[in-house]
Amino acid sequence: MLKKTIIIGYYVEYVRHSLPVGKYSLHVFSDASVNAYASCIFLRSKDSSGKVMVQPLSSKSRVTPTKKTTIPLLELIGCLIGTRLSVAVRNNLNMEGIRCYYWTDSSNALCWIVKTENWSTFVCNRFEEIRIPY
Repeated sequence: MLKKTIIIGYYVEYVRHSLPVGKYSLHVFSDASVNAYASCIFLRSKDSSGKVMVQPLSSKSRVTPTKKTTIPLLELIGCLIGTRLSVAVRNNLNMEGIRCYYWTDSSNALCWIVKTENWSTFVCNRFEEIRIPY
């Protein structure tokens, strides 16, 4: 019950205070399969001596819906939870100005996000939410 909340809070505090001062960037990875879709976020830091350190910050995964869905749509939903995750991490760690990189292996999801065409309502609602943070 309450123990899980305390552990997560401690982890966030540990990450905030254990990182060296230097250049930071967030890297968000999203992927999907027939069974599930997920996203994870890493913090990359580089100190003044050039040493690079990468630490996992958070992840989110979900089981695919029972309704038949295509892999490209699941990939798009994975990108969406990656965007939501990055916004939550930035707000919780007070890192609003940090550079963020998003990684996916889905060319369909990238096409939907980049192009502004008349997609289906489902796709339009997802890529509009993905674009809002920027």
